[in-house]
Amino acid sequence: MKKIIIICKRPTRIEKKLAVFFNAWLMDQIPDQTADVFHRSGDKPYTIHAEATSSELKFIVSLLKEKKVQEITTFFDNFSKDKIVFNSVNEEFKIRQIKKEECSEKDLTERFYQEDAARIFNLDFISPTAFKSQNSFIFLPDIRLIFQSLMRKYEYVFSDTDHVDVELLDQIIQSTRIKHFKIKSEYYSIHQAFIPGFKGKIKLSCSGPQTLVNYVNLLLKFGEYAGIGVKTGLGMGAVLVNQDRKKDGENG
Repeated sequence: MKKIIIICKRPTRIEKKLAVFFNAWLMDQIPDQTADVFHRSGDKPYTIHAEATSSELKFIVSLLKEKKVQEITTFFDNFSKDKIVFNSVNEEFKIRQIKKEECSEKDLTERFYQEDAARIFNLDFISPTAFKSQNSFIFLPDIRLIFQSLMRKYEYVFSDTDHVDVELLDQIIQSTRIKHFKIKSEYYSIHQAFIPGFKGKIKLSCSGPQTLVNYVNLLLKFGEYAGIGVKTGLGMGAVLVNQDRKKDGENG
Protein backbone atom coordinates (compact mmCIF):
# COMPACT_ATOMS: atom_id res chain seq x y z
CA MET A 1 0.00 0.00 0.00
CA LYS A 2 1.15 3.51 -0.72
CA LYS A 3 -0.01 6.86 0.61
CA ILE A 4 0.45 9.99 -1.51
CA ILE A 5 0.17 13.24 0.44
CA ILE A 6 -0.23 16.40 -1.62
CA ILE A 7 0.40 19.42 0.60
CA CYS A 8 -1.09 22.66 -0.67
CA LYS A 9 -1.39 26.23 0.51
CA ARG A 10 -4.61 26.58 2.47
CA PRO A 11 -7.32 28.41 0.52
CA THR A 12 -9.39 31.13 2.13
CA ARG A 13 -12.51 28.95 2.10
CA ILE A 14 -12.56 25.20 2.74
CA GLU A 15 -15.25 23.39 0.78
CA LYS A 16 -16.54 20.24 2.49
CA LYS A 17 -16.73 18.40 -0.85
CA LEU A 18 -13.03 18.82 -1.65
CA ALA A 19 -12.38 15.08 -1.64
CA VAL A 20 -15.27 14.55 -4.07
CA PHE A 21 -13.84 17.20 -6.40
CA PHE A 22 -10.36 15.71 -6.03
CA ASN A 23 -11.68 12.27 -7.00
CA ALA A 24 -13.27 13.78 -10.12
CA TRP A 25 -9.99 15.54 -10.97
CA LEU A 26 -8.00 12.33 -10.46
CA MET A 27 -10.34 10.28 -12.65
CA ASP A 28 -9.77 12.84 -15.42
CA GLN A 29 -6.02 12.16 -15.26
CA ILE A 30 -6.19 8.42 -15.92
CA PRO A 31 -7.47 6.44 -18.94
CA ASP A 32 -11.26 6.58 -19.36
CA GLN A 33 -11.55 2.80 -19.34
CA THR A 34 -9.84 2.54 -15.95
CA ALA A 35 -11.91 5.40 -14.52
CA ASP A 36 -15.10 3.65 -15.71
CA VAL A 37 -14.04 0.46 -13.91
CA PHE A 38 -13.49 2.43 -10.70
CA HIS A 39 -16.89 4.14 -11.03
CA ARG A 40 -18.69 0.82 -11.45
CA SER A 41 -16.89 -1.12 -8.74
CA GLY A 42 -18.26 -1.24 -5.21
CA ASP A 43 -14.92 -1.65 -3.44
CA LYS A 44 -12.37 0.92 -4.55
CA PRO A 45 -8.66 -0.01 -4.65
CA TYR A 46 -7.88 3.46 -3.30
CA THR A 47 -9.15 5.93 -0.71
CA ILE A 48 -9.17 9.72 -0.79
CA HIS A 49 -9.65 12.35 1.87
CA ALA A 50 -8.76 15.97 2.56
CA GLU A 51 -7.27 17.42 5.76
CA ALA A 52 -7.05 21.11 6.56
CA THR A 53 -4.93 22.89 9.18
CA SER A 54 -4.56 26.59 9.88
CA SER A 55 -1.85 26.94 7.22
CA GLU A 56 -2.20 24.11 4.72
CA LEU A 57 -4.51 21.71 2.97
CA LYS A 58 -3.64 18.08 2.31
CA PHE A 59 -5.13 15.78 -0.28
CA ILE A 60 -4.33 12.21 0.73
CA VAL A 61 -4.62 9.28 -1.65
CA SER A 62 -4.06 5.76 -0.33
CA LEU A 63 -3.36 3.22 -3.06
CA LEU A 64 -4.42 -0.15 -1.66
CA LYS A 65 -4.10 -2.70 -4.47
CA GLU A 66 -0.94 -2.17 -6.49
CA LYS A 67 -2.00 -3.91 -9.71
CA LYS A 68 -5.40 -2.21 -9.89
CA VAL A 69 -4.07 1.31 -9.35
CA GLN A 70 -1.05 1.16 -11.64
CA GLU A 71 -2.32 4.04 -13.79
CA ILE A 72 -2.74 6.23 -10.68
CA THR A 73 0.74 5.29 -9.46
CA THR A 74 2.23 6.11 -12.85
CA PHE A 75 0.41 9.44 -12.98
CA PHE A 76 1.77 10.60 -9.62
CA ASP A 77 5.27 9.26 -10.38
CA ASN A 78 5.34 11.61 -13.37
CA PHE A 79 3.35 14.49 -11.88
CA SER A 80 5.38 17.72 -11.94
CA LYS A 81 2.82 20.54 -11.93
CA ASP A 82 2.83 23.17 -9.21
CA LYS A 83 -0.93 23.33 -8.78
CA ILE A 84 -4.15 21.33 -8.94
CA VAL A 85 -7.08 22.85 -10.80
CA PHE A 86 -10.69 21.75 -10.29
CA ASN A 87 -12.24 23.00 -13.50
CA SER A 88 -15.78 22.01 -12.48
CA VAL A 89 -15.78 24.50 -9.58
CA ASN A 90 -13.12 26.91 -10.88
CA GLU A 91 -10.73 26.40 -7.96
CA GLU A 92 -6.99 25.86 -7.90
CA PHE A 93 -4.59 24.79 -5.18
CA LYS A 94 -0.91 25.71 -5.07
CA ILE A 95 1.20 22.65 -4.30
CA ARG A 96 3.94 23.05 -1.70
CA GLN A 97 5.13 19.46 -1.45
CA ILE A 98 4.24 15.89 -2.37
CA LYS A 99 5.22 13.14 0.06
CA LYS A 100 4.88 9.38 -0.17
CA GLU A 101 4.60 6.70 2.50
CA GLU A 102 4.44 2.93 2.09
CA CYS A 103 3.07 0.11 4.20
CA SER A 104 3.06 -3.51 3.04
CA GLU A 105 1.25 -6.52 4.43
CA LYS A 106 4.65 -7.61 5.74
CA ASP A 107 4.96 -4.33 7.66
CA LEU A 108 1.57 -4.92 9.25
CA THR A 109 2.23 -8.54 10.15
CA GLU A 110 5.59 -7.63 11.67
CA ARG A 111 3.70 -5.28 13.98
CA PHE A 112 1.46 -8.22 14.90
CA TYR A 113 4.28 -10.65 15.67
CA GLN A 114 6.98 -8.37 17.07
CA GLU A 115 5.15 -5.72 19.06
CA ASP A 116 2.89 -6.07 22.10
CA ALA A 117 0.28 -3.43 21.39
CA ALA A 118 -1.20 -1.30 24.15
CA ARG A 119 -4.77 -2.12 25.06
CA ILE A 120 -6.19 1.36 24.64
CA PHE A 121 -6.66 2.93 21.21
CA ASN A 122 -7.57 6.53 20.45
CA LEU A 123 -9.39 6.87 17.14
CA ASP A 124 -9.84 10.27 15.51
CA PHE A 125 -12.45 10.13 12.74
CA ILE A 126 -11.41 13.16 10.72
CA SER A 127 -14.05 12.88 8.01
CA PRO A 128 -17.71 11.83 8.32
CA THR A 129 -18.03 8.08 8.80
CA ALA A 130 -21.04 5.84 8.22
CA PHE A 131 -21.90 2.21 7.65
CA LYS A 132 -24.47 0.57 5.39
CA SER A 133 -26.64 -2.07 7.03
CA GLN A 134 -29.92 -3.46 5.67
CA ASN A 135 -30.14 -0.68 3.08
CA SER A 136 -29.85 2.04 5.74
CA PHE A 137 -26.98 4.26 6.83
CA ILE A 138 -25.76 3.81 10.40
CA PHE A 139 -23.98 6.92 11.64
CA LEU A 140 -23.09 6.01 15.22
CA PRO A 141 -19.84 4.26 16.25
CA ASP A 142 -20.46 0.54 16.66
CA ILE A 143 -17.75 -2.00 17.53
CA ARG A 144 -19.11 -4.69 15.22
CA LEU A 145 -19.52 -2.39 12.25
CA ILE A 146 -16.08 -0.79 12.72
CA PHE A 147 -14.18 -4.08 12.82
CA GLN A 148 -16.38 -5.83 10.29
CA SER A 149 -15.54 -3.03 7.87
CA LEU A 150 -11.82 -3.27 8.62
CA MET A 151 -11.71 -7.06 8.32
CA ARG A 152 -13.61 -7.04 5.03
CA LYS A 153 -11.39 -4.32 3.57
CA TYR A 154 -8.26 -6.18 4.71
CA GLU A 155 -9.37 -9.37 2.96
CA TYR A 156 -10.29 -7.39 -0.17
CA VAL A 157 -6.85 -5.76 -0.33
CA PHE A 158 -4.65 -8.74 0.50
CA SER A 159 -6.75 -11.79 -0.43
CA ASP A 160 -9.09 -10.37 -3.09
CA THR A 161 -12.16 -11.67 -1.23
CA ASP A 162 -14.73 -10.10 1.11
CA HIS A 163 -14.74 -12.97 3.61
CA VAL A 164 -15.00 -12.05 7.28
CA ASP A 165 -14.07 -14.56 9.99
CA VAL A 166 -17.25 -14.25 12.04
CA GLU A 167 -15.85 -16.16 15.01
CA LEU A 168 -12.82 -13.86 15.21
CA LEU A 169 -15.07 -10.81 14.81
CA ASP A 170 -17.20 -12.05 17.72
CA GLN A 171 -14.06 -12.38 19.87
CA ILE A 172 -13.13 -8.78 19.11
CA ILE A 173 -16.64 -7.59 19.97
CA GLN A 174 -16.66 -9.50 23.27
CA SER A 175 -13.26 -8.10 24.27
CA THR A 176 -13.48 -4.52 23.01
CA ARG A 177 -15.55 -1.65 24.32
CA ILE A 178 -15.89 2.07 23.83
CA LYS A 179 -14.49 3.81 26.92
CA HIS A 180 -15.11 7.38 25.86
CA PHE A 181 -16.26 9.34 22.86
CA LYS A 182 -16.68 12.91 21.74
CA ILE A 183 -18.41 12.93 18.38
CA LYS A 184 -20.84 14.97 16.34
CA SER A 185 -23.12 14.13 13.44
CA GLU A 186 -22.40 15.67 10.07
CA TYR A 187 -23.91 15.17 6.63
CA TYR A 188 -21.53 14.49 3.77
CA SER A 189 -22.57 15.63 0.32
CA ILE A 190 -21.80 13.40 -2.67
CA HIS A 191 -23.25 14.76 -5.88
CA GLN A 192 -26.95 15.25 -5.02
CA ALA A 193 -26.99 12.88 -2.02
CA PHE A 194 -26.47 13.79 1.64
CA ILE A 195 -25.11 10.90 3.69
CA PRO A 196 -25.37 11.09 7.49
CA GLY A 197 -22.10 10.42 9.29
CA PHE A 198 -20.21 11.01 12.52
CA LYS A 199 -16.87 12.74 13.21
CA GLY A 200 -14.78 12.99 16.34
CA LYS A 201 -12.77 11.02 18.85
CA ILE A 202 -13.40 7.54 20.26
CA LYS A 203 -11.36 5.68 22.83
CA LEU A 204 -11.41 1.86 22.62
CA SER A 205 -10.20 -0.65 25.17
CA CYS A 206 -9.43 -4.30 24.37
CA SER A 207 -9.28 -6.76 27.28
CA GLY A 208 -8.65 -9.94 25.27
CA PRO A 209 -5.44 -11.98 25.03
CA GLN A 210 -2.38 -10.16 23.71
CA THR A 211 -2.61 -11.85 20.32
CA LEU A 212 -6.13 -10.43 19.91
CA VAL A 213 -4.96 -6.97 21.01
CA ASN A 214 -2.17 -7.15 18.45
CA TYR A 215 -4.66 -8.09 15.75
CA VAL A 216 -6.90 -5.16 16.69
CA ASN A 217 -3.82 -2.93 16.45
CA LEU A 218 -3.02 -4.34 13.00
CA LEU A 219 -6.55 -3.69 11.74
CA LEU A 220 -6.67 -0.14 13.06
CA LYS A 221 -3.29 0.76 11.56
CA PHE A 222 -4.51 -0.72 8.28
CA GLY A 223 -7.56 1.52 8.65
CA GLU A 224 -5.35 4.61 8.41
CA TYR A 225 -4.86 3.61 4.77
CA ALA A 226 -8.13 1.86 3.94
CA GLY A 227 -10.56 4.01 5.90
CA ILE A 228 -13.60 2.73 7.78
CA GLY A 229 -17.16 2.39 6.52
CA VAL A 230 -18.65 3.56 3.22
CA LYS A 231 -17.56 5.98 0.47
CA THR A 232 -13.90 6.05 1.49
CA GLY A 233 -12.97 6.68 -2.14
CA LEU A 234 -14.91 9.95 -1.98
CA GLY A 235 -13.61 11.35 1.28
CA MET A 236 -15.54 9.56 4.03
CA GLY A 237 -14.24 7.31 6.81
CA ALA A 238 -10.74 8.75 7.26
CA VAL A 239 -9.28 7.82 10.64
CA LEU A 240 -6.07 8.41 12.60
CA VAL A 241 -5.08 6.02 15.40
CA ASN A 242 -2.91 6.52 18.48
CA GLN A 243 -2.26 4.06 21.27
CA ASP A 244 -2.51 5.00 24.91
CA ARG A 245 0.24 3.36 26.94
CA LYS A 246 -1.59 3.92 30.22
CA LYS A 247 -3.17 0.85 31.68
CA ASP A 248 -6.88 0.36 31.12
CA GLY A 249 -8.76 2.15 33.87
CA GLU A 250 -6.13 4.82 34.58
CA ASN A 251 -7.85 7.46 32.49
CA GLY A 252 -11.38 7.79 31.24
